[in-house]
Amino acid sequence: MKYLLVVLFSVTTFSVLGQEFKFPDRELETVEIHSQPLKYYTQGSYIQSFDSAALQLESTGSLATLLRNKASVYIREQGAPGQLSTISIRGASPENTAIMWNGINLNSLSLGQLDMSSVNIYYFDNIDVNYGSGSAQYGSGAVGGTIVLNNDFDWNKNNRYEVQTAYGSFGQVFTGFKAMYGNQKWSNKTVALYQKADNNFEFTNTSIKETTETMNNAGFWHAGVLHETHFKPNDREEWSAKIWYTAEERAIQPTMGNNNNAASYDSIESSNIRVVVDYKLKSDKWNHTFRTSYVNDKQWFYNSFIGTQRMQLEWRGETFLKDNLTLTTGANGMYIWPDVYAYPDNTNEARVSFFGALRWDITNRFNVSATLRQTIVTGYSAPFTPSFSMAYTAVDTESSNLKLKTSIARSYRVPTLNERYWGENANPNIRPEDGYNFDIGFDYTKKLGDLAFNWVSSAFYLRMYDRIQWIPADPTYAENIANSLSNGVETAIKINNNQSLSWLEWQVGSSYAFTHATDLEKDKQLIYVPRHMFKVYGSISFNKWLFGVDSNYTGWRTTTDDFDTLDPYWLLNSSVSKYIPIKKTGLLLSLKVNNLLNKEYQNYKNYPMPGINYSIMAKITF
Repeated sequence: MKYLLVVLFSVTTFSVLGQEFKFPDRELETVEIHSQPLKYYTQGSYIQSFDSAALQLESTGSLATLLRNKASVYIREQGAPGQLSTISIRGASPENTAIMWNGINLNSLSLGQLDMSSVNIYYFDNIDVNYGSGSAQYGSGAVGGTIVLNNDFDWNKNNRYEVQTAYGSFGQVFTGFKAMYGNQKWSNKTVALYQKADNNFEFTNTSIKETTETMNNAGFWHAGVLHETHFKPNDREEWSAKIWYTAEERAIQPTMGNNNNAASYDSIESSNIRVVVDYKLKSDKWNHTFRTSYVNDKQWFYNSFIGTQRMQLEWRGETFLKDNLTLTTGANGMYIWPDVYAYPDNTNEARVSFFGALRWDITNRFNVSATLRQTIVTGYSAPFTPSFSMAYTAVDTESSNLKLKTSIARSYRVPTLNERYWGENANPNIRPEDGYNFDIGFDYTKKLGDLAFNWVSSAFYLRMYDRIQWIPADPTYAENIANSLSNGVETAIKINNNQSLSWLEWQVGSSYAFTHATDLEKDKQLIYVPRHMFKVYGSISFNKWLFGVDSNYTGWRTTTDDFDTLDPYWLLNSSVSKYIPIKKTGLLLSLKVNNLLNKEYQNYKNYPMPGINYSIMAKITF
């Protein structure tokens, strides 16, 4: 099967290289070899982006913390920062959210999900949250949404370095280092960090009687290095290699009822190696990207070992059929070999995907795109996955802009290795999850004198069939038993002074998400999916000072207990920072206070969250 992947990859590559499509002349003048990101073909969907400025004050936190505070998603945190945290977008399960980095879906191939607390923001320069189905663009599992983690690279920037450190409540410590260095032929970027916390916060234990206790067995540490090297022998070629290594250990926070039961304490260790090698070639006809990737995920838990390895080969090509007609096509292959004690011997899997995306800018105001993907999996016939996206600028004046958007897409998820092969009741014939998603929305911007107003809103409909659930038996096993329907609205408003005053900048904003996510078998809201989430924030900047405040409301949530719900809660956070220029060096100091009102709340039943806590951070760049 390994050789079949190579043959299919090679045949597809060389057949496409033989086509006669050409770039317009204006593209040949560009020195940088650049291809459009896949979000270029999803212009009808709702995409929330966080750039380097937005990530700056969140850089000591995890992806879980950022998205909980800033995005219209729900993070299921089983306790304090560093504990298991999974994501739900539009009512979809964690397995139905793809987390992408350089073409790799970071979700565990055995579990099907990623612990969001294990991904630190400091590694990345910008992050995109794509709401709605992205299976045609990103493959299996991109059902409720897709998180894309990006690292910027600019050949034209000078060498620069950064050191950052932070300390906070409950034994929080963070140390990070970044460097970009090289010349016009060779250039490198390195990010390294170490983080730990004891998480020995006080909480009210309501499991037996209301007593104040200190949380036990909830600490963690995380360390990692992300390095990339780029080589540009000429203006038409570029090589790059990226390696990302992480290691961590966390004590598993007990439920409130077991907080003082030392016999129940346990911990989990993990390490991950991700390697990506790219070769980019700019010909007169195409922009090509050839990619080889290797991932090795290891986890030690309950005195057992779970590991998976995978190799990926990918080719992607982009060309202009006309000045206003862009085509991207490609193929990728993946070979997976797990090392899991509960699987049958010699378990392995191969996947091959073929995809194409076409965008037509019919006029300066109206564009449409279509993306098609077909995946072949060992022992499976994965569904053909198309998507269609459209955007129309209805108003475009000096003071107003109104863009109308819509998209429709099919989605799917190949069952995880655990769902197929775990234990004595393994179910290798379990069916893939299948569904479709429809979006319609708008993006409106208005300039009101010195003010700028932006309103983005999207309504969605997400239907899922053959949802996979684990059956509580001895031993447990997975089965297709559930269908679900999610519909709702995501909307966000922002007002700022459009930098009308050079000495004073301010902005205020809010977002609201209504998610009616129904388990059609039980006719009830899906577990751990709040129907209402509301966020509001504001900031003011002057004389290199920045003051910020944000608050978020999370509504009631159902749990695995049909007769129980988690209470809604409000959180209030605040921050202040000061930038101090020192010749060619810059020093940034900041103070953050989280849960300012000391609210007691839970994101997962019986797992308390920390009360009021603070962190101080210093970052120097040179």
